[in-house]
Amino acid sequence: MTTNITRRHVVTSGAVVVSVTAFAASADTLATLGRSVGWNEWLSWSLPVAVDVLAMVALIAWFTPGVQRIGKLMTAATVVTSVVLNALGHLVGTGHLSVGAPMVIGVSAVPVISMALAAHLAAEVAAPGDQHDDQEVTAEVTTPAPAPVTTPVTSDDHQDDQDVTATVTVTPAKTDRRKVTKTVTSGSTEVPAATRRKAEKLAADGKVTIDQLRALGLSRRAAAALRRELVTS
Repeated sequence: MTTNITRRHVVTSGAVVVSVTAFAASADTLATLGRSVGWNEWLSWSLPVAVDVLAMVALIAWFTPGVQRIGKLMTAATVVTSVVLNALGHLVGTGHLSVGAPMVIGVSAVPVISMALAAHLAAEVAAPGDQHDDQEVTAEVTTPAPAPVTTPVTSDDHQDDQDVTATVTVTPAKTDRRKVTKTVTSGSTEVPAATRRKAEKLAADGKVTIDQLRALGLSRRAAAALRRELVTS
């Protein structure tokens, strides 16, 4: 059996190894910092979970259509927080810095802030499309009237010994007019033609963003899908 190892496999495997190793090192330092500010042995490990795990989740959201902006901002915030807390942990562990009240208060606030950010991110990812996802389009359907039909009718009249031919004209019924309401889902890139033309103009003028597309009346997911289509086209 032959196994083909591509550069993608090498990069992916290397990224996993680096991530696991870096997380372990950061987790140990952050857990030490947690114990330094008064947390017990078990709860001290909640600090690396609240910071580093949230950073990885935010990084995944960064590449998720519809929540890329908040994922990018949250990734930057959590990475910076992890760097600062790791520095504090090393300084405290090596005796270069003593633990004071400001450090205890600051570190104790991290789990609560992380909980709020994680809940907000989860709500953004799980949020359904807004009211623009399903739009009712009402169209008036007109049934065209058929052309008049003329049918010759011949009858034999034995009394006059001659054929009598009559013409019968069938008049069609009046035009049927009715309104048909149809629900159009814009969860994909199937957007109104006018909106698509505006989006294509934005893309031609420069880099188009999801916020610009949402300003045209699209949902977050529809805007993300349309932006991806415009960028790759």
